[in-house]
Amino acid sequence: MSTETPAAASAWLASADPDPTRARLWISQTSIVLLPLGRTFDAIKVPEHPAREAMATGIDGPVIRDPGGRVRYFLIPPGSAAGWSTPGTERLGDTSYLTVPAPAVMYPPGPHWVQPPDGSGTLVDPAALAALLKLRCDCDCHGSRRDPTDTAPRCLDGCATGDRLRQAEREARR
Repeated sequence: MSTETPAAASAWLASADPDPTRARLWISQTSIVLLPLGRTFDAIKVPEHPAREAMATGIDGPVIRDPGGRVRYFLIPPGSAAGWSTPGTERLGDTSYLTVPAPAVMYPPGPHWVQPPDGSGTLVDPAALAALLKLRCDCDCHGSRRDPTDTAPRCLDGCATGDRLRQAEREARR
């Protein structure tokens, strides 16, 4: 992603609303806004664990984390995933609204960016996201190599996907 300014990212987000002035006001005063989908972007709703695994293998574009719902929203081009059929996920389009944080909101509480928009309009490629979500661990994901005490189970040492996930988490903490 390019390195545009937070102001450019806020303006880009506001362009999703039929009244961009209202959206910019909400973003600047409350750091959160409810935006309609289908105009500037759609979203793919993915449960937390598969979303983290997909992101650990690499994905470009804006991603929102909603800790309350334990999901992530990958922003995609409008109408680009009309035939979306990845199990356990949901495509949200022009009949949906999404709670969107201001570009600078990177931490909880509440919805926050895992990867904020850069203001250029770069979005997640839905085909690349689908391919990453379909990747499976080298081991049996429900077998003995999973840590049963983990509330968001991830592979134990020795699994390539689990190793990539742990590396991404370590880098995120830096």
